[in-house]
Amino acid sequence: MGPFVRENDCAYGDAINTAAGLEAANKFLGTQICDSATLAERAQNFRDGPLGDLILRGRSEPLRAYEPLPADAFKAPATTQYSQAFAKLEASGASAMPAFAALVGSRADYPLAGFHLKRLLNGAKGVRMQLE
Repeated sequence: MGPFVRENDCAYGDAINTAAGLEAANKFLGTQICDSATLAERAQNFRDGPLGDLILRGRSEPLRAYEPLPADAFKAPATTQYSQAFAKLEASGASAMPAFAALVGSRADYPLAGFHLKRLLNGAKGVRMQLE
């Protein structure tokens, strides 16, 4: 170890690795920003949309990720529709696919809906996703 490494630097390393993993997840998910449940729990008045339980590279446990949303987007009907479709996906219900398809049909510019619909069409189930 170098002269500047302290015993508690592992915590910083884990946070940095998680942040890098979430940044990489944006490319996978088609989002611009995603953050962890830890941040969402600590932030006041946090408005978010759930992305899924991501297993980031180098980790074995899933991390619940969210997309922070501005107030107007959070209150938009499409966000409500997405949240309902996501809840169906989380419950592993068969009704998730038509819910995401309806959202994509009405809002083709909603990347997360398209992302989850594509996953479902390819046989994926649930909200857990392995990122490499």
